[in-house]
Amino acid sequence: MNAAALVVRHASLRAFALAILERWGTPRPIAETAVELMVETDLRGVDSHGVGMLPTYHRSLKDSPKAEGAGRLCVAGEPEWECEPRRRREGIPLAPGLVTQLRQVATATGVPFTLG
Repeated sequence: MNAAALVVRHASLRAFALAILERWGTPRPIAETAVELMVETDLRGVDSHGVGMLPTYHRSLKDSPKAEGAGRLCVAGEPEWECEPRRRREGIPLAPGLVTQLRQVATATGVPFTLG
């Protein structure tokens, strides 16, 4: 027995697909063009070449060979997205040299250094 299709509005599908392409690091103008073509293809009933291609693109990205010395393959921005929740929880590390510079800026501007 087949499950019923999830029917979505084309504007929602565009926004969703655009978010994915941008997360992969695709420059916005290129992402917008690609998404427009995919969604227009879906609107015309050619489901095999619309947003249904996103899982294939994702697999291709993940299955690409790693650069020599790289621990894993990731797309642009992925390490930063993974880092954010931990830093929100644990705090943002500031290098000792930066702390020195920030102290100097605080002193020069008369702002108390309250970072630790």
